[in-house]
Amino acid sequence: MRSELAWRPSAAEFPHDNPLVDRCALWIGGPLCSIENAVPQAPVPPAEKPESADPIATFVRTVTEVALAHGAADMAAHIESLFQFGTPAPLELSASAQAAMLEGNILEATEAGMRATSSFTRTSAAWQTVLRGESGDLSACGDSTLDAWTAELIARLVANPSKAAMIRRDLRRRGIAAFGMLS
Repeated sequence: MRSELAWRPSAAEFPHDNPLVDRCALWIGGPLCSIENAVPQAPVPPAEKPESADPIATFVRTVTEVALAHGAADMAAHIESLFQFGTPAPLELSASAQAAMLEGNILEATEAGMRATSSFTRTSAAWQTVLRGESGDLSACGDSTLDAWTAELIARLVANPSKAAMIRRDLRRRGIAAFGMLS
């Protein structure tokens, strides 16, 4: 089988306005495969479903993205720290954000500094077990749905509790729903 390389103007596959793309290669020759010389192949197994990402990491990333859209860049560090360690990040919270978090029963002042309240910690842990699929018991998650609870947290962290409804809509657009995350 003999193939030759030929240059042909206007051989581009899609319309465009770049004349340099028109100088493409065109192979001329016989068929590369035919039924007579085809090699039988083993069937290709179906692709395995990739392991899903950690649902808590996905949740925290989504919450962080929404918080950044409504507040300063240091919000990301505080959100991650609250969910992972139960304390705000070692960065300074603004006085108004700290007051809003104290008022919302999310943080409490201790001799060692600010930390998450036991109520916030229990609710956070309960939602995390639901998000991981380890429990379907929503009674431990408190009186609020996941999207409302998270919106309240972000609104207080950005020191603007009145933005909770708007933040909740943003969370829902990104897949955080009433009782979990949508894929």
